[in-house]
Amino acid sequence: MFYAEYCMQPHKRDGTMVPVSSLPNFYVREDAGYSSYYWFRQEDAVQIQAQKSSKGLDRFSVYTKYLVLDIDRENRFDIATKDMRTYSDSLIKMGFKHSVWVSGGKGYHIYIHIEPMEGLSVPYSQLQWVKSQSWLVDLTLYQTGRLLSNPGRKSIKTGIRKHKIEDHDGQLLYIPIVERPVVAVVSSSITSADLTRVALSRIERSIETEPSSRHTTLWSLAGACRDSGMDITLTMELLRWTNNLWKNPKDDLGLVRAVNQAYEQQRTSPQQSLTKGAGLTHTSGVLSEVLLEAFTSAGQDVKLLSTDSGSQSQMSKKMEAQPNEMVSGTSV
Repeated sequence: MFYAEYCMQPHKRDGTMVPVSSLPNFYVREDAGYSSYYWFRQEDAVQIQAQKSSKGLDRFSVYTKYLVLDIDRENRFDIATKDMRTYSDSLIKMGFKHSVWVSGGKGYHIYIHIEPMEGLSVPYSQLQWVKSQSWLVDLTLYQTGRLLSNPGRKSIKTGIRKHKIEDHDGQLLYIPIVERPVVAVVSSSITSADLTRVALSRIERSIETEPSSRHTTLWSLAGACRDSGMDITLTMELLRWTNNLWKNPKDDLGLVRAVNQAYEQQRTSPQQSLTKGAGLTHTSGVLSEVLLEAFTSAGQDVKLLSTDSGSQSQMSKKMEAQPNEMVSGTSV
């Protein structure tokens, strides 16, 4: 028997595990909530429930019989519709069984029926397959602890429930298992400088390749900043600057919600933080030149100290005290 984590809102998850066979009972509720994208075996579900969340627990094997494409174009539903049609038509030509769902908010979810997959490397394998198609979807979905809105979940913004609009018959997609890279890290050797470099490199990447899901990206980047020990005020300002560089920036209230939700959650272990940053190219300093220039032009005094091996890197920011309004909002 397989289990999934269930919650009403992503920022209120508490590790509640339910049998997958019981999920349809939640779909007919007034608000169907969210459940973990991947499923877990009973012995792992017991541990997840004890730890209050499946987030970041990538040491657990997972199971799935679907590959979901999350198409979100912020406030451009017309673009999301066009892309959905393109991807669905491609799947039809390839002969793969899939269904199309309106997410209820700003986009679509395409459920591709696949040959069942189980193991530690399932999320990474799905990520690699989707990348090979060059489709613009939310790639952060392919992580062990990610949540996905359930069928019937009602959007806070639109009041529309997630519902199916198309079914296409075909064969099951086979996705080969690709072993995920192993990052060997000794916990005691991880410094705040290491985690800061990872956080800032991830921010750089979001500037170079604009994300499809702004809220998820801001929340994830805020979590990386949190894990590095950054103060929430500094994180808020850094992500405001980043957000403003995107062609379709998130509204400020949404940004504040994303940052606050990240800081309300527990810190990720140092090993997991570095694993998320694996493969990123880092600049010579803690802050890249572009980030340093941005803070300097904004009137911030950002100081870079030595980043040589064995030393601790720090950032100090002198600015007038302006308390940020803490918004405890719901996920959008």
